[in-house]
Amino acid sequence: MLRLWGAILVAAMLGGVGAQQAPPPQQPNQVFRARVDTVAVYPLVSAPDGRLSTDLTRNDFVVLDNGKPAAIEVFSSDEQPITAALMLDMSASMDDRLVRVRDAASRLVDAIGPLDRLRIGTFGSEISLSPWLTGDKQLLARILREELWPGGSTPLWNAIGAGMKSLARETGRRTIVVVTDGVDTTGGMQVGVATRATNELFMIYGVGMEGKGLSPALVKLIA
Repeated sequence: MLRLWGAILVAAMLGGVGAQQAPPPQQPNQVFRARVDTVAVYPLVSAPDGRLSTDLTRNDFVVLDNGKPAAIEVFSSDEQPITAALMLDMSASMDDRLVRVRDAASRLVDAIGPLDRLRIGTFGSEISLSPWLTGDKQLLARILREELWPGGSTPLWNAIGAGMKSLARETGRRTIVVVTDGVDTTGGMQVGVATRATNELFMIYGVGMEGKGLSPALVKLIA
């Protein structure tokens, strides 16, 4: 966490010219105002073998504020609950992979913790997001069984944007997980989505299926 301080001090001096200096009138109590901003940072560090590094300490990190080192007031390596949107590519090229995608998504549902919350969405002919943001594994499993509709093109960037929009009012560790076999085929606004993900501190994960692989722009955003 970063702690930033700001203060405003207003003072006035009164005097006369060619006359005896009169004692300044008693001033009302001056008011000092301070504001504390707390910024949460969720670093994700990979070891050379690609696995996540989970044994780092406070001294392994340097946080910069406008290019200058800032003190880390609070540090924790405990697991943090996530609030995630799982966006599944249902475009026509994914038809023969539907069962695999459902099975993989089911394993993710099985793995979420008691404080995690997940929303499931699909994109293809249309972008659809479940109204449920929940940790109820039975409800999430039902959505995966009954609410996946394959077909259409690949509105990849618009789907990521829709996932972020659905979590915009949530707090904590907000995450978008995308499962896809290719690149955007609809001319979605990549730059706008990338800018929002960066400015609003969304974490983006991509899972690539066989095919064209993950979009290079998506790989760059994830990295």
